[in-house]
Amino acid sequence: GHPDGFAFKPVPRDGARAYLAELAALYRFGQCAPLRFFPASAWAWVHQGEAAARRVWNGDTKKKGEANDEWLRIAFRGEALERALDTHFSALARAVFAPLLEYLDLSAAL
Repeated sequence: GHPDGFAFKPVPRDGARAYLAELAALYRFGQCAPLRFFPASAWAWVHQGEAAARRVWNGDTKKKGEANDEWLRIAFRGEALERALDTHFSALARAVFAPLLEYLDLSAAL
């Protein structure tokens, strides 16, 4: 397997450019206002589904949820973070992580 645990299949040049352009646009937007993108919950959403993302977001008795992150609470002050995993969040999760998941080489992780 790959030493970092992740390996990726080659990405076609046009696909890579389009993905990079989308990420750059999200970055620029994120410089003006906080994006409803929460990385751990977003990865769980794309990789394992909504129920898994909600578990990561809310946490449990063993692990603090991403919703309790102090920096997120500051960035989104005044917003009800209980409803943060909405359609805007799921669209961002897919935009950022779906291409990575598509090209993840699971055979290299064995």
